[in-house]
Amino acid sequence: MKKTIIISLTLFITTLFFSLNIPRFIGPNDVTFEFDGLDAFFDGEKIVNNVINGLDYEDGAHILRLLGQYEEFIFKITVDTTPPTKTSFILKDPNLVIFEKAVTQIMLDSRTNFFKIINEKNVKRKDFIPLVVCNHDEAGNLGGFVYIKPSVSNITPLDSKAPIGGITNKIILLSSNSPYKAIGKVLVPSQSTLFLEPGVEIKTVGTVQFTVKGNLYIPENVKITGKLDIDLQQEGTFYLNSSKLGGNIVTNGGKLLFLENLKHTNVTISKTNVIVIKNSTIENLSSRFAPLVIIENSTVTNLNVVSSREVIINNSFVNNFHVDGFTNVKAYNLTSYSLNVENFSNIKLINSNILDSTFDKGAYLHSKNTLFENITFSNYSFGTLYKTIIHKISLFKSKLSKRFTTYLEFQKDNSSIVTEY
Repeated sequence: MKKTIIISLTLFITTLFFSLNIPRFIGPNDVTFEFDGLDAFFDGEKIVNNVINGLDYEDGAHILRLLGQYEEFIFKITVDTTPPTKTSFILKDPNLVIFEKAVTQIMLDSRTNFFKIINEKNVKRKDFIPLVVCNHDEAGNLGGFVYIKPSVSNITPLDSKAPIGGITNKIILLSSNSPYKAIGKVLVPSQSTLFLEPGVEIKTVGTVQFTVKGNLYIPENVKITGKLDIDLQQEGTFYLNSSKLGGNIVTNGGKLLFLENLKHTNVTISKTNVIVIKNSTIENLSSRFAPLVIIENSTVTNLNVVSSREVIINNSFVNNFHVDGFTNVKAYNLTSYSLNVENFSNIKLINSNILDSTFDKGAYLHSKNTLFENITFSNYSFGTLYKTIIHKISLFKSKLSKRFTTYLEFQKDNSSIVTEY
């Protein structure tokens, strides 16, 4: 009888978890609960709007208590706002990739819905579309972004006797045929792919421009002598893994720009669906109307992002960071000397260090375990601060909501509001 009661209670609580839409993990986004008329308490505090966000609590285990007139239920909920760092896979040429576990695929064709979970471990690579995937945890954090090249089946080596040209279908430059010469403009047309083999050498005559409307793949250990400009357009994708590229990188469209292990001066991006900057050092990076921008383990001196639906920054240093035009940013372990957010943009900062920051014209900040030297809110901006340390804070026609937040100097006008939540 006792075993029957325990089994029945376990099944009831499990059913309650799903019937009330109660997740076991909470990340850095709002989670809406359904309590079916019960009073709800999270760590002893009453939930009044059925919404919990992991940025308002420490990472780790928490208690959700549901209380009715005759019943009480207690659930363990884990808060996790730390992104994963690695994605494991094995390439089986010509067209197979094997994942260690389920991964999240970045949808290169979409400008609104970017993420799709792949549950299959064995995935067949397509001929002309690369895969970009990342690791995800149970709280929805994303990290460890990787590029997986298209299938190399039916690939044709290019002869090096003539300058590079005539890119059709799938072409590869072989290290054994090096060096290759490039002159003037080289077109990689749509529905075509140009692979470079590691060890390939390209010698440019004057300034050479690769116009990429298909797919261009430049892996590590490729030597480019001279100046090579990259112009990404239409449905093109471009992957570069190089310590140095002696030329400009410019986009006006394109599905994907993926830069890895790059040291570069200027990267100018416009209207490209997905941008990934990984393990790179870039002096000036400007992005306009790129729906998804990802920066991971990188250093950017000057970063300007305008009108992006989603920006993900993990473990990076950005000296001067400007966010504008309804842009949404989520940053973990970001260090910045100057952060300016304006025009109804919003940013989530987790475990970050910011020297000087301004939030203007309807900007929104949600921070957790973050250190600010100086921070200013103005023109109807809003901040929600949890366990945040500030030296000096100023509010002008703005609102601040805080918990466990400390500051040394505080200034506000009569139009500003400060509350505890």
